[in-house]
Amino acid sequence: MTILKNKWLWFYLCFVLVVAGCDVSPPNRVPNPVQTKSTSLTGEHIRTVTLDSSEKGVINVFGKPSSVDFTEKPKIKNLTYVQNRKSGKLIFSFVDSKMVRYMFSDQRFKTAKGISIGSTSAEVKKAYGKNYVERTDTSGRVIMYVDKIHKNSIEFIVDKGKVRSILFQKGTKLEFQKPVGAAL
Repeated sequence: MTILKNKWLWFYLCFVLVVAGCDVSPPNRVPNPVQTKSTSLTGEHIRTVTLDSSEKGVINVFGKPSSVDFTEKPKIKNLTYVQNRKSGKLIFSFVDSKMVRYMFSDQRFKTAKGISIGSTSAEVKKAYGKNYVERTDTSGRVIMYVDKIHKNSIEFIVDKGKVRSILFQKGTKLEFQKPVGAAL
C-alpha cells in the first residue's frame, strides 16, 4: 500500500513540476493601451477627410452615403458607404457633428503609411513600429497603435495574417465604438 501511495505522490509531484515549468503567460505585448509607448499618427486621413471633419465635409468628398444609422448611448451618427459587395465598406461616425472615427474594409483606401486591406501584419508593424498593443477579441486579432499626444488610435483587424479592416478613432477608449469589425 505504501508503494502505491508513493507512486501517486511521485505522479502528483511530477505533474506539478511539469505544469509549473510551462509558460502560460501571454506574448510579450501589454494588452493595455495606457501602458504602451506613443506612436505618432499625424497625417492619418482618408482622401482629404480627417478626424474632426464635419458631416458636410465628408459628404462633399464621398457623396451621398449608402446608409445612415444612429445609436443613442452614446449618441452617434454613422454614414456608411458601399461601392459594391466585393469592395468592402467605409463607415464614418460622428458625435456632435464632428467625426470621431472611421472604419474601412475597402481595398481602395490606404492609411497615411501605406497600409491597406490585404497588407500583412508584418507590413503593419514595419510601417507603424514596435509600440503596439496586440489583443484578440470577437472580431479576431487586433494590432493597435496609440498617439498619446494627439489622443487618437488606429487598429488593424487581422485575419490569417492579413489586414481585413482598419479603424482610426479619437481616443483609446472603446466607449463609442461598435465591437471592432462589426458590420464590416
